[in-house]
Amino acid sequence: MSELKRKELIRSIGVSNFPPKLMMQALTKDEIIANQVEYHPFLGQKELIELSGIYNIFLIAYSPLAKGQVMESEVLERISKNMVRMQLK
Repeated sequence: MSELKRKELIRSIGVSNFPPKLMMQALTKDEIIANQVEYHPFLGQKELIELSGIYNIFLIAYSPLAKGQVMESEVLERISKNMVRMQLK
């Protein structure tokens, strides 16, 4: 990918499913602008989010509804109802 970038055949590099350790290795080779990872309320990716902020990497979420599990969560339903009530006040 770095060679394609040097040849101006691509403008930037994005990756998928790179955990923090692999992302750090990739950053020693070239600038990475995006990392697409699974991200939803049950999988926070805190370390990866912090790393992305430091290096200005876009974190792109896939499976944000956790394959439907988010819609079935009683805890998240209570939170959303409380938020709606707060907004209506």
